[in-house]
Amino acid sequence: MRPQDLLDHQLIHYPSHTPFGIKIANWFAKADVSPEVLMQAYSPQNACLSVLAGNGIALVDEFSLSGLPKGSLLSIPVRSIEPIVADLVYLRTTPLPPMAEDFISSLRSVLLQRNLAIKNAP
Repeated sequence: MRPQDLLDHQLIHYPSHTPFGIKIANWFAKADVSPEVLMQAYSPQNACLSVLAGNGIALVDEFSLSGLPKGSLLSIPVRSIEPIVADLVYLRTTPLPPMAEDFISSLRSVLLQRNLAIKNAP
């Protein structure tokens, strides 16, 4: 998938001040193309719901896409876009409660299964 492949479609985009919106805008800019933006979504989940409603196409991260019912959308990998980095942040002076530790463990497991995480990350 190249930016030029999307020019005949109406794009559901993200606000230009968000990290995801900036990455996608840079992807198009590097190819010197400007897509037709139909509407903005503030999250990949909302973008997917807009696609399900028939409002256009959207670029979303793999993790957000995995939360949708299988078979409801067609996904095509985009390999030439810079990766999205996510950080888990918490207050250093307050230990994480057991529920948060369980969540982190579960999230790391899911990300590793989908090849979306660094295997030896802390």
